[in-house]
Amino acid sequence: MLQKPLIIAVAAAAAVILIVSLSISLKRRARRKRFEEISQLKRRDEALNEALRNPQAGVSPSGPQGPIEVRWDDKAVREQEASASWMIELVELSTYSRRKYVFRAGQPLTIGSGADNQLVLRYDGVAETHCEIRMNGKRPCVRSLSEARTVLVRGKTSVIVSAGGIYLNNGDHIRMGTSEIQFKLLKA
Repeated sequence: MLQKPLIIAVAAAAAVILIVSLSISLKRRARRKRFEEISQLKRRDEALNEALRNPQAGVSPSGPQGPIEVRWDDKAVREQEASASWMIELVELSTYSRRKYVFRAGQPLTIGSGADNQLVLRYDGVAETHCEIRMNGKRPCVRSLSEARTVLVRGKTSVIVSAGGIYLNNGDHIRMGTSEIQFKLLKA
């Protein structure tokens, strides 16, 4: 009679020990997984920061010969479509307003914080003459004019713009410091 309650007590104690050890094991596993995710994010952030600090590290000393073709989608402005009868529309995407600016596509368009630019953006991180949008042949492209960092954003993908330039597609966003503009090529 005394053995039956003893067996039940031992079984209950074993069940409690098993449950406690499983919960400890699961907590350790969750902590380890969280640590691995944080480590991966940290490595990705460090690589991105290094690329932003030294954007020319992966470029050869001679640099690219002209604008780079970056293909992320098929909404690209076709080469035969652009001509002098086209207009460039830039939409300033700030927190408080959506100002639109329209320029002729045939003329180079400089953007920066200086008063001598066609588009003046007085925001943190925008250089005196930051970047330029111009027609390269019959296609619009953006290129950095100074050591300032210009980033082209297309959807969820972004790339740092070099002095050689990158061809633009309708809807591309251009980030300069804390400022961001959206590019569109319109028929005049």
